[in-house]
Amino acid sequence: MVRMERRDFIRTSGVVGLVAGLRLTAQEASAQENAKPADAFALIGAPVVGHTTATESTILWAAKGPSTSWIEFGETPALGTRADNDADGLRPYDALMHRVTLSGLKPGTKYFYRTHTRAIDFKNGYSITPGETLVSEVGSFTTFNPRAEETSFL
Repeated sequence: MVRMERRDFIRTSGVVGLVAGLRLTAQEASAQENAKPADAFALIGAPVVGHTTATESTILWAAKGPSTSWIEFGETPALGTRADNDADGLRPYDALMHRVTLSGLKPGTKYFYRTHTRAIDFKNGYSITPGETLVSEVGSFTTFNPRAEETSFL
């Protein structure tokens, strides 16, 4: 059995603990520098076109993190019209799903669209900081033509 004085034990334990702590801190710092944040703002999948009628279509998409959104759309890939999901003068924000309904469309017409999703740092009603805006690729859909003999859902 090895006999150790109490003071030597405390001193040795303190030095070993300090060295181990410094090593862990250095490893954590290195991992944090090299790692991409798990909660980085991003789009989740592609937009989905749904509930298309002769004069309306609803586009849904998801984002990772609180954000607000809008859509550009038009009859050509140049787009030209903006649609928001405003309600009573307020632009809603959501932590996951976005939905914008395009109305006043022409029956049997091909439309092009692109989604815009802006990250929001919402601390309170007086401290709202806009962040990065993510823009989707241009997509398209065709409104239903009530006079057509057949319709495709693809």
